[in-house]
Amino acid sequence: MREIVLLVVFKAKPGKQAPLTALLQQMSVLSLAETGCCAYTLHVDADDPATLVLYEVWSDQAALDAHDQSAHVAHFIGALPALVAGPMDRKVLARLS
Repeated sequence: MREIVLLVVFKAKPGKQAPLTALLQQMSVLSLAETGCCAYTLHVDADDPATLVLYEVWSDQAALDAHDQSAHVAHFIGALPALVAGPMDRKVLARLS
């Protein structure tokens, strides 16, 4: 099985960085408790504190699919429009080395 690696970028609306950060931190705790979650770390752009980045590693596609169908992801997706300036940018990465 091949690991699934994601890089997900969010741009907070003005004045919404703190609540977006709190929501993403909560997602990190809940996601790390899921079977198949190998990493789920939150980062902030050093040059733009309104840009937050999640780095996720899942053991396989089945684990990621289960995550995407979880209740906490549904809650998260529902809360995003009030916090972000535009859609999230979700990239699937392939390991080269």
